[in-house]
Amino acid sequence: MDLNGKVALVTGSAQGIGKSYVEHLLKNNVKVMISDVNQVVGEETRNEMAKKFGEDKVKFTLCDVTNENQFEDTIKNTIRSFGKIDILINNAGIGNETMDAGWKKTIQVNFISLVKGTYLGMKYMGKDQGKNGGTIINIASLTTFEPFETVPVYSATKSAVNQFSRSIGTKLHYDRTGVRVISINPGFTDTAILPSIASNQSINDGKKLWDDKCTKSGVQCVDNMGKGMIEVLKKADPGSMWAIENEGAPKRIEFIVEKYNC
Repeated sequence: MDLNGKVALVTGSAQGIGKSYVEHLLKNNVKVMISDVNQVVGEETRNEMAKKFGEDKVKFTLCDVTNENQFEDTIKNTIRSFGKIDILINNAGIGNETMDAGWKKTIQVNFISLVKGTYLGMKYMGKDQGKNGGTIINIASLTTFEPFETVPVYSATKSAVNQFSRSIGTKLHYDRTGVRVISINPGFTDTAILPSIASNQSINDGKKLWDDKCTKSGVQCVDNMGKGMIEVLKKADPGSMWAIENEGAPKRIEFIVEKYNC
């Protein structure tokens, strides 16, 4: 994929991994709409990026992805601002495992809103809708490939992201819409979500178990995620899954499926 002159919307991109995506897209001459629930930090990030890359290259809009109307308005605002949309990165996510409303919010943000965003992306980029096609990147997690006792709901939502992206990324859907759907699975990355997950536990010793897992696995910098995302964006096939971890380059994840007699 040639990124020059493309337009991207990145959700949850005021800080952390999302901010790194924004910066690396701008470095590749992509115009970017930053969206986030944190207006103060979002506007600060927008101003920071505008100074580096130009006022006309980047904008910010307030968006709570759990609000379907606001999410759709954000896509419309991206098109009004830049004339089109070519790339949607569904990056917004939280990690709250508390037994009250926390786990429900995690499902809503991490999966339900991502599904809605994917369908909105197809609506506004799909060839079957008279558009030119495009790319949707859905952010999952490497917590999906082994049991994570401290984050059962978070890891379940990210597993759902992978399976949804693999399925909606198949030839049936790509041939109809011309929209690639890809999932990226970050390893542990130095962002605010790590201490957030540690502090929002519902089990005894949950924080210690989570911190131990982070230490054992290693924590990469956000810049590695930004660089890796660009590499995936340029070369990935529809429906493919990728891992980015430990300061390394992206690696495609392949499944070996075994059938069992029940």
